[in-house]
Amino acid sequence: MSNDHESYVEMPLHVKVAAAVGFSLITARTERPMTLGGCKVTVGTYIDLGPCNAWGHSVRHVPHYDISWSDTGPLIERLKISLEPWANGWTAAAPYEFQSPKDHQERGILRWTGSCREHTALIVVCNLIVNMDLYRREKGGRLTDWMGR
Repeated sequence: MSNDHESYVEMPLHVKVAAAVGFSLITARTERPMTLGGCKVTVGTYIDLGPCNAWGHSVRHVPHYDISWSDTGPLIERLKISLEPWANGWTAAAPYEFQSPKDHQERGILRWTGSCREHTALIVVCNLIVNMDLYRREKGGRLTDWMGR
């Protein structure tokens, strides 16, 4: 997957979350539906190209973090995200702590808030995860550093 800004901006939210948590993403470019490593894919389907084994790459669909609690719940626990009602919406928050390359210790809490009219609780959580990754990249690392990967 290209790392240029335009392709990232065009990605659906659940795909941005997958990229943040370490998926090796590719976009299916097939003229007709096909099965690839047990996954049914069509043009434009994002899939995770996992590690290569004796039978080829393990392939799986990217979870729909923006609509599935069962997919997102483990990330919420792993990243210690809190989710609370806020005015007429939701706010998600997560603690962070990391050591910069110059031995500067930084700690804090990142938050993302969204209104009920525009954002479900899961969309607020997904936006927080994506922004945690972007913030971490600004500081010279990846979100997966926080996740212990």
